[in-house]
Amino acid sequence: MSGLTKAIGAVLAVAVVAHVATFIATPHVVMRVAMSRIAQQAGGTNAPFSTLLPTDQSRTIVKPSPDLVYTTCVFDISAGPVLISGTPSPDYWSVALYAANSDNFHVMNDRQAVGGKVAFIIADAARRSAIPAQHQSLPVVEPPTSKGIVLFRYLALDSVGLARAQSAQKTAVCSRL
Repeated sequence: MSGLTKAIGAVLAVAVVAHVATFIATPHVVMRVAMSRIAQQAGGTNAPFSTLLPTDQSRTIVKPSPDLVYTTCVFDISAGPVLISGTPSPDYWSVALYAANSDNFHVMNDRQAVGGKVAFIIADAARRSAIPAQHQSLPVVEPPTSKGIVLFRYLALDSVGLARAQSAQKTAVCSRL
């Protein structure tokens, strides 16, 4: 093998490793760190954690918006289905689900929340049979991974909006059934 062939091979090997690390491993590592921090603040998985308006020091949510308050939860369906529910605030509200690789796989906002309260189940096909009878009429969202993050967002433009957002935050549920 010539020196040039070895150099090209080494460059290609480094490029492949860099590609894997950057585009495949990094999202998993970032989400693992985020899920660990959120679960620690919430006291475990399948438990919501609410924040006040973010400051320049807030980093539970990456680059938080200064006019939103957040409720986060690390869901883990490995032991069974998880119930997600809440009442939207009248100004703006959304709930988004993120897989363990950071992919957003489900979102709903206040305009889609017909009738006020929103409730759905996170479960994969293997765990649907574990959904209790009283919850079987709820929509089921199937995640691509058994763990991930639930992110509720509430708009708070002024003190009245903040009070409404905090009231809605108190209704957020993330719990194993």
